[in-house]
Amino acid sequence: MDIFKIICSFIPPLAIGYLISTSLLSLAKINGLFKIFFAMALSPGIGFAVSSILYFIWINVFQPNYAMIWFVVFEVSIIIILGILWVFLFLRPESRSSHSPSTRPIGRKISLSFVIPILILLVYLLNFLDDWQFLTYRQPHGDWDAWSIWNLRARFIYSGNEWKNGFSGEILWSHPDYPLLLPVLIARIWGIIGNRSVIIPSIIGLIYSLSIVSILVIVLYQFQDLMQSLLAGMFGISIVYLGLGFKQYADLPLTFYILGANIVLFLCDILNPKRQSLFTLAGFLVGATFYTKNEGWAFFIGMIISRLVLYLLESRDILSILKENLFFLVGLFPVLLTALYFKVELAPSNDLIGNMNFVVIREKILDFDRYILILNALKDQFLSYGSLLVALFPLLIFYVLIMGVSFPIAFQKGLISLIVRICGLLLVYFMVYILTYQDLSWHLKTSIQRLVTHLAPSILFLCFVVIPSRKKFRL
Repeated sequence: MDIFKIICSFIPPLAIGYLISTSLLSLAKINGLFKIFFAMALSPGIGFAVSSILYFIWINVFQPNYAMIWFVVFEVSIIIILGILWVFLFLRPESRSSHSPSTRPIGRKISLSFVIPILILLVYLLNFLDDWQFLTYRQPHGDWDAWSIWNLRARFIYSGNEWKNGFSGEILWSHPDYPLLLPVLIARIWGIIGNRSVIIPSIIGLIYSLSIVSILVIVLYQFQDLMQSLLAGMFGISIVYLGLGFKQYADLPLTFYILGANIVLFLCDILNPKRQSLFTLAGFLVGATFYTKNEGWAFFIGMIISRLVLYLLESRDILSILKENLFFLVGLFPVLLTALYFKVELAPSNDLIGNMNFVVIREKILDFDRYILILNALKDQFLSYGSLLVALFPLLIFYVLIMGVSFPIAFQKGLISLIVRICGLLLVYFMVYILTYQDLSWHLKTSIQRLVTHLAPSILFLCFVVIPSRKKFRL
């Protein structure tokens, strides 16, 4: 019975995510098989974020676990509304066209050279799932941050009338200012199934991990041949598996949203004419980053810098830029309101900035030993990330150099914008380390691998996009 309840509890967010994804992609005139598979890869993360927001509203208006059957009815009502819109979009003549340029034939003749990487990827994936099952059984509550922060907050929310005690200054060691996408999502599922099943956070983490790999394979197949996209999938599994394992942290959900936002914004920048609804999709994914972890605000800053750089490079009228940003804000606004409400009404001050003043900031900025320590930590992470026989990043760079690098004119603006976002996020992370009041060596040791993981799939996407390809990109 619990298994049936768990399955049912995941259906509404997955349905909501798929309907939103396909609707926005349809409005952007992206149809065919790519729309279906890309929407399937995006739908878990989008649906989880929407359901978390809806339940956060619910617990603020009522209480956690209050009349959960009516909350389910509320979610189903939203599914029905989205379903009506989806049907309307599906019935448009261009959406039903079988000659959409984004539809790529699936029934190609597959040679042995393609069968081998497919089999390797499947074996790698099965090993990934086997280890997930074993480690979930061995460590059902996850690692330190999982049970002391994310799952702890979910338990407070699930507890009922006293749920706001989870943001008390008495437990600052548990970072009660951290955003609530993951804890609220977990508490929502617990409320529906009626118990605090320890398997729920692990299932959520697994879904986010598989979604990251799926996005990489599906999108890169639009730019590269099957072998290259499958190889990117194997690199992606290495990132989600060996980078953070099965710790049940919020870092993998954040990684998903950063990757999704980077890819959708890349598509926005290379498509001509602009597909405005893609900016709405990008806005929601960007917003989900800072509703997942505080590091999402750093990504938001990097995104703003990248857009400003792109606008300086483009010769566009101000009206088109305003229109583009208006669509972006439509997707961003609901998540932004939720995140700001939490920060203003519930969260205590952040422990990284609570003790800052001008004198301290100046001293840290002028302490060049801190710069050297951070750069050495980044170098060590670069040379060891992934725990493979050969470190992942040197292996990836070596592979790209062997294959060659190409910057097609049609992709240049998208590539520049993507590189600026990645560098912008790295720069903000770097400055956080410079200014942290924590012992810098300890802070680097306990967090730098996670911060690198946030960017690793996006760097992987960038590397494979610039590999020369004979495939003509069309959407």
